[in-house]
Amino acid sequence: MARLNLFLTIATLWLTCLNVAPAFAVAKQTCVSAKCHNDMQKNANVHPKNKSCQFCHKAITRPHPEVGTKTFSSSGTACLECHETVTDFDYLHAPVAAGDCPACHNPHTSKKNFFLKYKEQKLCNTCHNPVISKKDTMIHGKSKEIQCTSCHTQHGSSYPNLLVSEYSSAYFNNYNDKTYALCFRCHKLDLLLYPKTSYNTNFRDGKRNLHYLHVNRPTRSIACKMCHKTHASVQPMLMADKVSFGNWQMPIGFIATKNGGSCTPGCHKAKTYDRTIRRKSRGG
Repeated sequence: MARLNLFLTIATLWLTCLNVAPAFAVAKQTCVSAKCHNDMQKNANVHPKNKSCQFCHKAITRPHPEVGTKTFSSSGTACLECHETVTDFDYLHAPVAAGDCPACHNPHTSKKNFFLKYKEQKLCNTCHNPVISKKDTMIHGKSKEIQCTSCHTQHGSSYPNLLVSEYSSAYFNNYNDKTYALCFRCHKLDLLLYPKTSYNTNFRDGKRNLHYLHVNRPTRSIACKMCHKTHASVQPMLMADKVSFGNWQMPIGFIATKNGGSCTPGCHKAKTYDRTIRRKSRGG
């Protein structure tokens, strides 16, 4: 035994003199200092912060890499060990439901907030068709600033289509203040509250509030999407050129004028409105 201890001591001193790390020192080498993983911490923003690789990955006890060796601690569920609340919703984003967090996030490092792979618009468009086309001249509020998350949640929601607030998918509703809660996160509810107004909305005939006329009804309230496009349009005020009813593309026929406009939709005869004139012949 004494001879063995003497041999180990001499071997260690000999390796040190040669400036070669002994085997037990090599074992302490970190994953990110190894040549094969040295890009894992190339950015200052590293995930998870102040944690070792083994926090997410299994400790490697066999030769690494080894064909067939699964190094991820729990595929599809490892992220939930820290981010358990991202699935606590009635409606889940498809990658979340599939446990595919890396579809949107880089698990190790990123220059983007929340370790996203790309900027928001580019990221969303990797799966979703662009909602804004080159021909669109009017962009809806936050869509213009390329913020899908102004109206949609990233992981899950209590509302269909991952919306952040209630928004009816029907064309006709029994109106209440919550029916279009999503819209009134930005737009003022006043435009629907008063049958007569001189400033709450530009959609008026004289002082007759035409938003109130169309929407503020106990039954058969007309949805915002009946006349307006959601994301972008070639028409002013995001007016739609047509609306789909099954196989029928109902025309809206909207034409803007200096003080109002006109429409010839499939739901009623041609009508005009003018904010500076009040004509008794106006019908509902």
